[in-house]
Amino acid sequence: MKSVLLCMLASFLASCSGDDHLRGQVSLSDDGKTYFAVLKDNGKNCHPIKLDGEIWAYGLGEVAEVPPGVHTIQACIEIEFDIPAGMVFEFDYWGP
Repeated sequence: MKSVLLCMLASFLASCSGDDHLRGQVSLSDDGKTYFAVLKDNGKNCHPIKLDGEIWAYGLGEVAEVPPGVHTIQACIEIEFDIPAGMVFEFDYWGP
C-alpha cells in the first residue's frame, strides 16, 4: 500500500512539472539566438507595453531578438522573468 501511494505521489509531482516558465511558452530558436514576443496585452487601458523600461515597438505576436537573461515587462504592473539563451519566449500571462 505504501509503494502505491508513493507511486501516485511521484506521478502527481511529475504531472505538475512543465517548462518552469509561468509567463509563457519557451521553445528553441532555429538559429540559436534569443527572441521575445508578447502574445497578449494586459488590457486596453494598460499601454504602452515596456520591456526593460523601453516601449515595446512590436505588435502582439511579433518576435524580436533580445539578450538572454532577466527582463522586466511593464503594462499597469511590472513583472520580472528570465529568458534562457537560444530560446524564443512567447509572453502570454500577466496574472499573479
